[in-house]
Amino acid sequence: MVKIYKRRMTIEGSFRDTKSTEFGFSFEENKTVITARYIVWLMLAALASFIAWIVGYAAEKEKLHYKFQANTYRHRRVLSFFYLGCRIIRKKIEVLINLGDIQREAWDFLAWDTLC
Repeated sequence: MVKIYKRRMTIEGSFRDTKSTEFGFSFEENKTVITARYIVWLMLAALASFIAWIVGYAAEKEKLHYKFQANTYRHRRVLSFFYLGCRIIRKKIEVLINLGDIQREAWDFLAWDTLC
């Protein structure tokens, strides 16, 4: 049950990241009423979220996340990969990306057996 709730909170966090002006891509500022434009915007937001997630994951592997944390807690992840990736991209910090690690992490996240 805890794993299901954790997955749900991850999904809700990604919706917040997409909608929020403060934390994400400002969907709440989008005033269009044309469905096709919403679809295009959502696809672009999904792609940008995925890129930010990849950069955040790679940055954490390089231990860059400690520079962005307000605390010194080192036993669990404090910043989401998305948030960290956005910060790294905004600051234009170069990060080495290991595609093999990213593929494994993505498959682990998407694996159905992690829900049960």
